[in-house]
Parts: sequence; C-alpha cells; structure tokens
Amino acid sequence: MCHWYAHVYTCKHTTYALGKYCTPGNLVQTPCKKKSIWQTIRMGEECENC
Repeated sequence: MCHWYAHVYTCKHTTYALGKYCTPGNLVQTPCKKKSIWQTIRMGEECENC
C-alpha cells in the first residue's frame, strides 16, 4: 500500500497527496490502488471548490 496524506477541510471535503510509494509502486513510479493514510491533516479553511 502506498502512503498518502489526507487533507480534511472545514467544508468536510478531503483531498489526498502522495507521501510515499510502496515497494512495487516505487519500481514503476506509479501509486498502487490501495491507499494507506499516513497522516490526516486538518485544514483550518474551506477547500478551493467551496
């Protein structure tokens, strides 16, 4: 599983940013389909879409 950062906004939307590839994903530099949330970061504002 690749490790992802989850950004949670005050409007309840969530975005993800790749933190680290898993071993198979690292070989091809492509994230795998399984997301492991490395850390959840609470944002103090609404997302850009709101």
